[in-house]
Amino acid sequence: PRALSGAGAQISGSRWSPPSGARSEASPVGGELPDGPSDVSRVSLGVETLVRRCAHVSAGQQDLQHRLQLQGQEVQLLEEAGALQQRLLRSFEHEA
Repeated sequence: PRALSGAGAQISGSRWSPPSGARSEASPVGGELPDGPSDVSRVSLGVETLVRRCAHVSAGQQDLQHRLQLQGQEVQLLEEAGALQQRLLRSFEHEA
């Protein structure tokens, strides 16, 4: 059987061997597993930062929702006031 190799990996017959120095455990998609306490603490800090940012965004979203409700109520009041003014104007025109 023919031996193939590439990027340090070797295939010989039906056996495949990883390149020397390769990690044996599977890595998650998009990155390596944490190697030690410093990596774990960095990940933990990143998660805490992300949670704080999500809370901040959520609070901002609630504030914007409240403002939008107030503006919707104001638009409704303006529409009602405009309709009332039009009725009053027609009433005055009809009397004149």
